[in-house]
Amino acid sequence: MFVLGGGGELLRDILLGEDAVYHPGGIDYDGSQVWVSVAEYRAESSSIVYTIDPDSFEVRERFRVDDHIGWILRDPWLDFVFGGSWGSRQFYTWDTEGRLVDTWENPGHFVDYQDAQLLGPGLLLCSGISLLPRSDGTFLELGGLALMEPLRQRITRDVPVSVFSKAGHVITRNPVTVTASSSGLLLHAAPDDGDDAGGTRILSYRIILTLL
Repeated sequence: MFVLGGGGELLRDILLGEDAVYHPGGIDYDGSQVWVSVAEYRAESSSIVYTIDPDSFEVRERFRVDDHIGWILRDPWLDFVFGGSWGSRQFYTWDTEGRLVDTWENPGHFVDYQDAQLLGPGLLLCSGISLLPRSDGTFLELGGLALMEPLRQRITRDVPVSVFSKAGHVITRNPVTVTASSSGLLLHAAPDDGDDAGGTRILSYRIILTLL
Protein backbone atom coordinates (compact mmCIF):
# COMPACT_ATOMS: atom_id res chain seq x y z
CA MET A 1 0.00 0.00 0.00
CA PHE A 2 1.33 3.41 -0.98
CA VAL A 3 1.33 6.41 1.35
CA LEU A 4 1.29 9.61 -0.71
CA GLY A 5 1.85 13.25 0.13
CA GLY A 6 -0.51 16.03 -0.84
CA GLY A 7 1.30 16.53 -4.13
CA GLY A 8 1.27 12.84 -5.03
CA GLU A 9 4.82 12.13 -3.89
CA LEU A 10 5.50 8.64 -2.54
CA LEU A 11 6.20 8.77 1.20
CA ARG A 12 6.09 5.09 2.07
CA ASP A 13 5.56 1.70 0.40
CA ILE A 14 4.00 -0.83 2.81
CA LEU A 15 4.30 -4.47 1.75
CA LEU A 16 1.27 -6.65 2.56
CA GLY A 17 0.27 -10.24 1.90
CA GLU A 18 2.24 -13.45 1.45
CA ASP A 19 2.96 -15.90 -1.38
CA ALA A 20 0.00 -15.78 -3.83
CA VAL A 21 -1.96 -13.43 -1.57
CA TYR A 22 -0.83 -10.11 -3.03
CA HIS A 23 -3.81 -8.21 -4.49
CA PRO A 24 -5.19 -5.41 -2.27
CA GLY A 25 -8.85 -4.48 -2.55
CA GLY A 26 -10.94 -1.45 -1.59
CA ILE A 27 -9.66 0.03 1.69
CA ASP A 28 -11.33 1.97 4.49
CA TYR A 29 -10.38 4.37 7.29
CA ASP A 30 -12.63 3.97 10.34
CA GLY A 31 -11.35 7.06 12.15
CA SER A 32 -8.58 5.13 13.87
CA GLN A 33 -7.18 2.41 11.60
CA VAL A 34 -6.91 1.76 7.86
CA TRP A 35 -8.56 -1.56 6.93
CA VAL A 36 -7.37 -3.42 3.84
CA SER A 37 -7.98 -6.91 2.48
CA VAL A 38 -5.28 -8.61 0.41
CA ALA A 39 -6.31 -11.60 -1.71
CA GLU A 40 -5.19 -14.06 -4.31
CA TYR A 41 -5.98 -12.68 -7.76
CA ARG A 42 -8.78 -15.12 -8.51
CA ALA A 43 -12.32 -15.80 -7.38
CA GLU A 44 -13.09 -18.16 -4.48
CA SER A 45 -9.50 -18.04 -3.23
CA SER A 46 -8.22 -16.67 0.09
CA SER A 47 -7.62 -13.31 1.76
CA ILE A 48 -5.85 -11.72 4.70
CA VAL A 49 -7.45 -8.72 6.41
CA TYR A 50 -5.06 -6.16 7.91
CA THR A 51 -5.26 -2.89 9.80
CA ILE A 52 -2.60 -0.20 9.47
CA ASP A 53 -2.00 2.54 12.01
CA PRO A 54 -1.92 5.80 9.98
CA ASP A 55 0.53 7.44 12.42
CA SER A 56 3.05 4.69 13.13
CA PHE A 57 2.29 2.63 9.96
CA GLU A 58 2.27 -0.49 12.12
CA VAL A 59 0.62 -3.41 10.29
CA ARG A 60 -1.58 -5.88 12.18
CA GLU A 61 -3.15 -9.02 10.72
CA ARG A 62 -6.78 -9.14 11.91
CA PHE A 63 -8.19 -12.32 10.35
CA ARG A 64 -8.19 -14.61 7.31
CA VAL A 65 -11.04 -15.51 4.95
CA ASP A 66 -11.46 -18.53 2.67
CA ASP A 67 -12.61 -16.34 -0.24
CA HIS A 68 -11.38 -13.48 -2.39
CA ILE A 69 -12.42 -10.32 -0.50
CA GLY A 70 -12.33 -7.43 -2.97
CA TRP A 71 -13.23 -4.62 -0.53
CA ILE A 72 -13.65 -4.23 3.19
CA LEU A 73 -14.69 -1.59 5.72
CA ARG A 74 -15.45 -1.26 9.41
CA ASP A 75 -18.63 0.34 10.75
CA PRO A 76 -17.55 2.07 14.00
CA TRP A 77 -21.17 2.66 15.07
CA LEU A 78 -22.16 -1.01 14.86
CA ASP A 79 -18.62 -2.41 15.34
CA PHE A 80 -19.06 -4.74 12.38
CA VAL A 81 -16.76 -5.33 9.41
CA PHE A 82 -18.40 -5.55 5.98
CA GLY A 83 -16.88 -6.94 2.80
CA GLY A 84 -17.58 -8.30 -0.66
CA SER A 85 -16.18 -11.21 -2.64
CA TRP A 86 -14.81 -11.22 -6.21
CA GLY A 87 -17.23 -8.96 -8.10
CA SER A 88 -19.24 -8.69 -4.87
CA ARG A 89 -21.23 -11.79 -5.76
CA GLN A 90 -21.27 -12.54 -2.02
CA PHE A 91 -21.50 -10.09 0.88
CA TYR A 92 -20.03 -10.72 4.33
CA THR A 93 -20.43 -9.34 7.84
CA TRP A 94 -17.85 -10.16 10.55
CA ASP A 95 -17.06 -8.89 14.01
CA THR A 96 -13.68 -7.20 14.38
CA GLU A 97 -12.03 -10.50 15.32
CA GLY A 98 -13.14 -12.12 12.07
CA ARG A 99 -16.01 -14.23 13.40
CA LEU A 100 -18.63 -14.56 10.66
CA VAL A 101 -21.90 -12.82 11.55
CA ASP A 102 -23.75 -13.05 8.23
CA THR A 103 -23.30 -13.79 4.55
CA TRP A 104 -25.73 -13.31 1.68
CA GLU A 105 -25.77 -13.52 -2.09
CA ASN A 106 -25.83 -10.32 -4.12
CA PRO A 107 -29.33 -10.13 -5.68
CA GLY A 108 -28.21 -7.65 -8.34
CA HIS A 109 -26.24 -8.12 -11.55
CA PHE A 110 -26.06 -4.49 -12.67
CA VAL A 111 -22.35 -3.97 -11.92
CA ASP A 112 -19.67 -5.78 -9.94
CA TYR A 113 -18.82 -3.64 -6.91
CA GLN A 114 -15.11 -2.93 -6.56
CA ASP A 115 -15.19 -0.52 -3.62
CA ALA A 116 -17.48 0.68 -0.83
CA GLN A 117 -17.60 3.37 1.82
CA LEU A 118 -19.67 3.93 4.92
CA LEU A 119 -22.28 6.72 4.79
CA GLY A 120 -23.84 6.05 8.18
CA PRO A 121 -24.63 3.16 10.55
CA GLY A 122 -25.30 0.13 8.35
CA LEU A 123 -25.48 2.20 5.13
CA LEU A 124 -22.90 1.72 2.36
CA LEU A 125 -22.17 3.43 -0.93
CA CYS A 126 -20.84 0.83 -3.37
CA SER A 127 -19.17 1.51 -6.72
CA GLY A 128 -18.19 -0.75 -9.57
CA ILE A 129 -18.09 -1.72 -13.21
CA SER A 130 -19.62 -4.08 -15.76
CA LEU A 131 -18.21 -4.95 -19.20
CA LEU A 132 -20.92 -4.91 -21.87
CA PRO A 133 -20.06 -6.74 -25.15
CA ARG A 134 -20.32 -4.88 -28.45
CA SER A 135 -21.01 -6.35 -31.87
CA ASP A 136 -17.40 -5.73 -32.97
CA GLY A 137 -16.01 -7.90 -30.16
CA THR A 138 -14.96 -5.03 -27.92
CA PHE A 139 -16.47 -4.14 -24.57
CA LEU A 140 -18.08 -1.02 -23.15
CA GLU A 141 -17.31 -0.19 -19.54
CA LEU A 142 -20.50 0.64 -17.64
CA GLY A 143 -20.04 2.12 -14.18
CA GLY A 144 -22.48 2.25 -11.32
CA LEU A 145 -23.15 3.44 -7.78
CA ALA A 146 -25.46 1.76 -5.29
CA LEU A 147 -26.79 2.25 -1.77
CA MET A 148 -26.65 -0.97 0.22
CA GLU A 149 -27.90 -1.97 3.68
CA PRO A 150 -26.02 -5.16 4.61
CA LEU A 151 -27.88 -5.88 7.86
CA ARG A 152 -31.19 -5.77 5.95
CA GLN A 153 -29.64 -7.71 3.06
CA ARG A 154 -30.84 -5.28 0.43
CA ILE A 155 -29.69 -2.85 -2.22
CA THR A 156 -31.97 0.14 -1.90
CA ARG A 157 -31.00 2.06 -5.05
CA ASP A 158 -28.51 1.90 -7.91
CA VAL A 159 -27.66 4.28 -10.74
CA PRO A 160 -25.46 3.98 -13.85
CA VAL A 161 -22.31 6.06 -14.29
CA SER A 162 -21.05 6.90 -17.79
CA VAL A 163 -18.22 9.37 -17.11
CA PHE A 164 -14.82 8.32 -18.48
CA SER A 165 -11.18 9.18 -17.83
CA LYS A 166 -8.83 10.30 -20.59
CA ALA A 167 -7.54 6.73 -20.75
CA GLY A 168 -11.06 5.56 -21.62
CA HIS A 169 -12.02 3.93 -18.31
CA VAL A 170 -15.28 4.55 -16.55
CA ILE A 171 -14.53 6.45 -13.34
CA THR A 172 -16.01 3.82 -10.98
CA ARG A 173 -13.66 1.10 -12.31
CA ASN A 174 -11.32 1.24 -9.30
CA PRO A 175 -11.37 3.17 -5.99
CA VAL A 176 -14.12 5.74 -5.42
CA THR A 177 -14.95 7.91 -2.42
CA VAL A 178 -17.37 10.76 -1.77
CA THR A 179 -16.59 13.63 0.60
CA ALA A 180 -18.67 16.57 1.80
CA SER A 181 -17.53 20.17 2.01
CA SER A 182 -19.12 23.58 2.44
CA SER A 183 -19.53 23.75 -1.34
CA GLY A 184 -21.33 20.40 -1.59
CA LEU A 185 -20.38 16.83 -2.41
CA LEU A 186 -17.22 15.77 -4.20
CA LEU A 187 -16.68 12.37 -5.85
CA HIS A 188 -13.04 11.26 -6.05
CA ALA A 189 -11.93 8.39 -8.29
CA ALA A 190 -8.75 6.76 -9.60
CA PRO A 191 -9.94 4.58 -12.49
CA ASP A 192 -6.69 4.16 -14.43
CA ASP A 193 -3.75 1.80 -13.97
CA GLY A 194 -0.09 2.70 -13.79
CA ASP A 195 0.54 1.46 -17.34
CA ASP A 196 -2.29 3.56 -18.84
CA ALA A 197 -1.38 6.75 -20.68
CA GLY A 198 -0.52 9.31 -18.01
CA GLY A 199 -0.50 6.71 -15.24
CA THR A 200 -2.95 6.81 -12.34
CA ARG A 201 -4.63 10.16 -11.76
CA ILE A 202 -7.01 11.09 -8.96
CA LEU A 203 -10.09 12.68 -10.53
CA SER A 204 -12.56 14.81 -8.56
CA TYR A 205 -16.08 15.78 -9.60
CA ARG A 206 -18.47 18.16 -7.92
CA ILE A 207 -21.92 16.65 -7.44
CA ILE A 208 -24.64 19.21 -8.05
CA LEU A 209 -27.85 18.47 -6.16
CA THR A 210 -31.09 20.03 -7.36
CA LEU A 211 -34.42 20.09 -5.55
CA LEU A 212 -37.45 19.39 -7.69
